Amino acid sequence: MFPPAGFFPDDERCLPLYEEIEKRGVPFVMAHCGYPHLMEAWSVAHANQNVYLDISGSGPWTDGIPLFYNAIGGQNFIPIDFARVVWGSDNCLPQAEHIARMSTYMRQIGAGSRERKLIFGENARALLRLA
Repeated sequence: MFPPAGFFPDDERCLPLYEEIEKRGVPFVMAHCGYPHLMEAWSVAHANQNVYLDISGSGPWTDGIPLFYNAIGGQNFIPIDFARVVWGSDNCLPQAEHIARMSTYMRQIGAGSRERKLIFGENARALLRLA
């Protein structure tokens, strides 16, 4: 669902889709951490075990992830389950540069080396049932 294209996640017409997703146990991935609605997306992921956050994308908004997250209280306010965060290649940077940048941002919001290993591969393998 992409709001600029007219598909809004809070549209009541989406409720049957959400019910089917929940019934089947299908994971739901929020691209770009739900940007520009970061706090709302993080809250939804916190409350729903089948919701994953994707940290793809590039540009100035990504630079603000750690600043914004820590400014609102970080793990004390909205704990992020790093086992449900995945990296994606939807960005304008060379992949190695983007991975390095996002790894730094994830470290700045509390992801240790084990959590970053999950984010940059293991979580996607589990999500796609490749493991």
